[in-house]
Amino acid sequence: MHAIFYNGPVNAGGMRNTQQALADAMRKGVAEIALVLSSNGGDVASGMGLYHFIRAMPVPVHTHAAGVCSSVAATILLAGEQRSAADPTHFILHAATYREGPNKGKPALNTAVVVQPYRERLGWDDARIAACFTPEETALTVQQALEWGMIQRIADLKLAIDTGTTIVAIPK
Repeated sequence: MHAIFYNGPVNAGGMRNTQQALADAMRKGVAEIALVLSSNGGDVASGMGLYHFIRAMPVPVHTHAAGVCSSVAATILLAGEQRSAADPTHFILHAATYREGPNKGKPALNTAVVVQPYRERLGWDDARIAACFTPEETALTVQQALEWGMIQRIADLKLAIDTGTTIVAIPK
């Protein structure tokens, strides 16, 4: 197994560096990859690009939340074949908002893109989506994330002595 650690905001540079780390691990013949996420989220386009890249990988990518997994980072987590989280980890869900321009702070139309994996992979219905993806933050404990299917188990990540690791550089 190879472990890739992403600790910081979701942005275009971090996404590209993570995609490169995933591709490099695959080219080296790694049979399994663990992507460890600790992020408050960030750019929706970058996050969804990484989500779809992970889903396209021909080797299993398992995702693990460590401490904080919020906003679009929580959507990235859903891309994993197996999903886990350390205790304590908290999850924050909310509608996407515009970051600049005349609509700054208002709900963005791309919220529909962010919630689609919750519908498709977890089977969340309209009521749960509407309750969790509002302009206000919805906080979930690791236990709630387990109960709602975001993760499949609560556990600390244990690396073997021979586990390869990559720390993702996240430019500002």
